Amino acid sequence: MKTSVRPGNKTIMKTVMLSKVCSAEHYVDGTEMTRVLSDISFDVFTGEAVGISAKNIVEAGILLEIIANVRPYYSGKCVLAEKGMMQEKRVILPHLFYIDTPLMLYNNMTVIEFLSFAAANSNIPDMRRQQALLDMLIAFGLESIALTDIARLSDTDKIIVELIVASYSASSLVVLNALSFDFSDSQIRSIKKICDAIQARGSIVIGTQQAKLIGMCCDKVAFIVSGSLRFFGSVSDLCKSWDKVLYLISDSKPEEVVKTLTRAYDKYSYVILGNSILVYNYSDTPISDADFFEIVFDNGIKPDNIKINKGRVGNSFEELSRMHGI
Repeated sequence: MKTSVRPGNKTIMKTVMLSKVCSAEHYVDGTEMTRVLSDISFDVFTGEAVGISAKNIVEAGILLEIIANVRPYYSGKCVLAEKGMMQEKRVILPHLFYIDTPLMLYNNMTVIEFLSFAAANSNIPDMRRQQALLDMLIAFGLESIALTDIARLSDTDKIIVELIVASYSASSLVVLNALSFDFSDSQIRSIKKICDAIQARGSIVIGTQQAKLIGMCCDKVAFIVSGSLRFFGSVSDLCKSWDKVLYLISDSKPEEVVKTLTRAYDKYSYVILGNSILVYNYSDTPISDADFFEIVFDNGIKPDNIKINKGRVGNSFEELSRMHGI
């Protein structure tokens, strides 16, 4: 297998290579049987953080388990760290760190005690291990839980502690199956810092239904609809191509604003969401921001706030799903 080479002759390894992977599992629709996943192909390179999401959480979960070597697949090829996958599944691979549960920790330890225990075989010297780990927690913005008993942590905090262990393990690939978890904004900021540490020596694949987690922590994203890969590429390209929301308008009387805007400029679509109005563009020739704002103000609309949308992962996922009939 050929690897990619960066300028300066630095070889970049593929930590994941999926080629036309089809799942062993099927959906049954009447007499029809359809594979849950069909022809999934993409690569993950050293140094990348890649998000995996799907309209159907089952599809994303099966793909993550195939990548993590805990679930067999029907056909295609899956290679990890440029090493062939063993025929026998449910085997812990030395180059892979898989997280899918908060139950990997010892509840009778504090966070710093567990991290010290897990780092026993690391290259951190014994005499300064706890200080080094405390410095790490501070750098990740997690010093507040350092002395907390693991039994008292939330499930999401436990997942983050497991991710810290992954960050100083010898594994070249970390797979985080977080499909069942929702993290707070502060937790996502900490996860981003941990991902940066992992990416300095390897790569990470994150399975999540939380668009913000992908937007903040991932370089690339794979999105699956009805068992097929509908998008794989950079997060910025996803938002540029698929987020059709141009503006977010806040007003105490959104219905009146929508009526006025629909009369004034009907080439855009206006969707009310609480006291907000999402302005969608499905035409090929949007007008400039200045021209749209002129329409708004010339028609007597004085919104509480109007914001240009810079692209959101969640909006893009919704549009991809809509385009494929979901």
